[in-house]
Amino acid sequence: MNAPRGWIARALALAGLTVAIAAAPAAGQTPEGTVITNMAIVSWTDANSNSYAPDSASVSVTVGFQAGIDVIAAAATVTPASPSTADTLSFDIANIGNGTDSVTVSESISVGGIITVTGYRLGATTFATLPLLNDSLSVVAMAQGDTITIKVVYDVASAVGGESTVYTMTGASRRTPAVTDSDATTTTPVETFGVAVIEQASTLDTTTASLLAGNNQTVVFTVTNNGNGSEDFDLETSQIPAGVLSVVSITGTSVTQGANPDSARVSGLGSGASVNVTVTFDVADVAAGTVDSLFFLATSVAQPSTNVEGAYIVTVMAAPTVASAIPDTTVTEDDPAIANYRDL
Repeated sequence: MNAPRGWIARALALAGLTVAIAAAPAAGQTPEGTVITNMAIVSWTDANSNSYAPDSASVSVTVGFQAGIDVIAAAATVTPASPSTADTLSFDIANIGNGTDSVTVSESISVGGIITVTGYRLGATTFATLPLLNDSLSVVAMAQGDTITIKVVYDVASAVGGESTVYTMTGASRRTPAVTDSDATTTTPVETFGVAVIEQASTLDTTTASLLAGNNQTVVFTVTNNGNGSEDFDLETSQIPAGVLSVVSITGTSVTQGANPDSARVSGLGSGASVNVTVTFDVADVAAGTVDSLFFLATSVAQPSTNVEGAYIVTVMAAPTVASAIPDTTVTEDDPAIANYRDL
């Protein structure tokens, strides 16, 4: 005979109640399509120690698809040469979702003009453009946990040493395009340094001249940046043995005079570019034949060990003397004036 409903409720409140629920254990991403059955089993004994047969129920759930993409750059920074060709950046793209998926990739470059992408390598095949790569990726089925590696092939421009750009690759799930991940590599081409100095008129690093004593005389030195990046150079003059030449100023395009007349700085001189620097100086009134040398030193600000010197060697000339011109009044018998006089 069935017990009254109220009695069952009271019996449950007074008797021991055991409930067992069976479910699949959690272990990472459960693969798509997995069927999970949850079962509940209830057994109880009433207040009169009457045991009742266990009762159970179950429900089954099929796991749906959950996309997951993880993009990992092989290096945070790289330092290729400038210029250089066929350099590569490597990116791993992993399927961390719970089912088979494929990816679409996109890219961004923070600063243009430093690197130029020339291809994309997947396995042994290099694709000339990103659309061609994505066409190929569309048929690459990636099972849960699979990883593919894409290498970006690029060239580095000349004259960009020390300049940086950030290359970012983004991978997107094709089944759930809103699910993406990105990683980036900073590319900074190695900067090289070099400088040349010549005296402009002679096109030599050292030249000689003979000058009269006097103020505000000039010599022009040409400074050339032989490095692969834009550079600043400190400019300095000195005199050996000194006492004859004294510098008044150092001037030129993008040249800033220093606190003293014998120093200056040229700023932002591009790779391969030159600037003409005018040194204005006085020549003391000393004995003719006295020799003094004006040395001109250009030094890289970023790498002071890179420097070069030009020289202007001056010999003081004697001031010219001026002789008085006296007319010659001597006449001879052949002079026409004498002949005319005889005819009188």
